[in-house]
Amino acid sequence: MPFLLRSLAPLSLLLIAGACAQRPAPVVAAVDPAEPISVVIDGDTAEWPAESAAIADEHYLYVRFSVADEQFTLQSASRSVSVWVDCDANASTGAAIKGRDQAIGADLQVLFSPGGRSGVKLLALDSTGGSRELSKADYDLVFAPTYASSWYEMRLCRTPQDKSSLPATGLLAPGRLKGFAGVLDGNGLVAAASDTFTVETEETCVGGRRLTAEDIPSPPEAGMRVVSWNIELSKPAETPAPFARVIKALRPDVMLIQEWEKGDAAEVDAWFEQHVGGTWHVRKAPGTMATGGGVLIASRFEMVPGEPQTVECTFRNDRNEPETKPVRVVDATLNTPMGPVQVASMHLKSRGTKDSIEDRRRMAEARAVNAAFAQRASSAAAARRIMSGDLNLVGSRPPLDIVRAGIDADGSDLAPAAAMVHGDAAFYTWQDDKSPFSPGRLDWIVFSDSNLKEQAAFVLDAARLDDSVLTKLGIERSDTAAADHLPVVLDLAPR
Repeated sequence: MPFLLRSLAPLSLLLIAGACAQRPAPVVAAVDPAEPISVVIDGDTAEWPAESAAIADEHYLYVRFSVADEQFTLQSASRSVSVWVDCDANASTGAAIKGRDQAIGADLQVLFSPGGRSGVKLLALDSTGGSRELSKADYDLVFAPTYASSWYEMRLCRTPQDKSSLPATGLLAPGRLKGFAGVLDGNGLVAAASDTFTVETEETCVGGRRLTAEDIPSPPEAGMRVVSWNIELSKPAETPAPFARVIKALRPDVMLIQEWEKGDAAEVDAWFEQHVGGTWHVRKAPGTMATGGGVLIASRFEMVPGEPQTVECTFRNDRNEPETKPVRVVDATLNTPMGPVQVASMHLKSRGTKDSIEDRRRMAEARAVNAAFAQRASSAAAARRIMSGDLNLVGSRPPLDIVRAGIDADGSDLAPAAAMVHGDAAFYTWQDDKSPFSPGRLDWIVFSDSNLKEQAAFVLDAARLDDSVLTKLGIERSDTAAADHLPVVLDLAPR
């Protein structure tokens, strides 16, 4: 049965793993290859076995947990949440950490908001109390969601390159491992903890990190391919080659781009025609990112003539006074074979945490974008509508739901595209191995599902592709790492 995890000291929170009953944690077997359980790191734990707080397959260890009656952003919290893993289920090795029901010899620690600072650390622990920071990228650490939630799920790779300091069995090879989750107090001590989970593991995958030999989907014959990409501070203007290779490989009809400040629409148009080829039409918001610029639309379809509109939002600042700021958004009506389609590229405020001033501003920006887009789409008689961009969901979820609310042609909400990383079972669109943060899903595409159907949706991370796929696409393994965000692809056809 699932189990409830109680605090160790007087504290107004409980930590939960599993689903919510009050019984000790069972020993959980690794995923049976005959009946595989596919865990997708998306923040939705519905596919998890009801009795499991942790499971393992040949690639990863997966853990899920919840802080009872609270929602806060894991990587930007005032207190730390930790997951400890005893890689060989041996209390005599690793650091002695006391959980709610027993002590373990923790060899690994995933520490969210370490010391009240933003980010996440992955640490190797030893019996002397020492620790060594490990590469989050090497252990393929991904958790979801990036915003405050009732439930979180994470994974750790079982085939890292750097494994010398860890026990040889359990996590890294067949055996048994244990662990638990907990909340730390201001002194770094365990203030609330879960029951201990135990997992029996089987063989790891051959060849290390999982790569896919599956080709990316081809663009639809009767429809359109949309690509949304935050290209990080005008980098295509500085290093065009990797961006050009990726765009050529993806063959988009429409690109919705953020953080391209340099040059005007004509200069961006010239870049596409020189480096990608073909005829393009570009609309670009004027100004810098600080004044509402840096967002653009590049389309192979002609655009209805018009000028970028100015959108502003008003929110309460840190002095609780109303403050008005420009919003980074640009929209256009495209003349497509399906008829007029209204599209928009946006870039909401970054940083902050749940209930922060940045989060309040994101919500105000989302409301302003929603209202402006609805008005433009209605006046253009464009029943098919697509919006995308970097929503920076690092605080709470409402900005996503506000921006898409009620603006489909039938009055319903626009639908988020289910864009999982191609070749991976995880949703993330941003990654920076040098950052204190782990990969996360910051970029979204939403569309009119009343009159458009999603044929395919994926995020392209070239590092996930094997050599044969890279060769077919004509791209290099490092190409999508030219920017800190990854391209999000959506194929749509008319209903």
